[in-house]
Amino acid sequence: NMYADIANAITEAGVKSSRKLGNILSVCCPKIGIVRSSPIARCLETASNIFSEYSYKIPIIPDTDLGGDGAYVSDNQLAAQYFLENPSRKDIFIRMQEGESFSGMREISAGTRLLLTKINHDLESLTAPGFYITHDCILALFVGAVVDKIVDEKNWFQYLDGVCIKKTNNRVLLYWGKECFDITEKSKNLS
Repeated sequence: NMYADIANAITEAGVKSSRKLGNILSVCCPKIGIVRSSPIARCLETASNIFSEYSYKIPIIPDTDLGGDGAYVSDNQLAAQYFLENPSRKDIFIRMQEGESFSGMREISAGTRLLLTKINHDLESLTAPGFYITHDCILALFVGAVVDKIVDEKNWFQYLDGVCIKKTNNRVLLYWGKECFDITEKSKNLS
């Protein structure tokens, strides 16, 4: 059920994978500007494992916009009713991308606006890369909204999948898989 799923820790394979990613990042991104994570324990644990190999202490900032009452969930208790009735949260988030609305859930454009505002602020103020750690469903709604694609079973995010958002020459680019999307206008319009 949803509550047990939220309470579960990452698996031993997840610990190994997140530490391996941390080792890779420590080489290619030796300086980190900020780490924001969903306050759900599994995300905080992932963040802690990823950044455990860094030679300096990186504070992990719990951020409800990345999980819980935040960007896409306006009322956890109300939204939980749908999640308890539906064995696949992924289905609910795909249906949201297709235009269906649910009590306790924020409109996708409003949630995306919240996240883009935060991301744009970090892109402007940080001199080193920032990392956001969230859930597959949050990432699917965000990416789908900014690249105008539905994220479904064919292109759904797996553990440690992600995107890169980079600001360069007054352009905001989103890298997802092997594709690059110019989200400059979307970034301006939503933030």
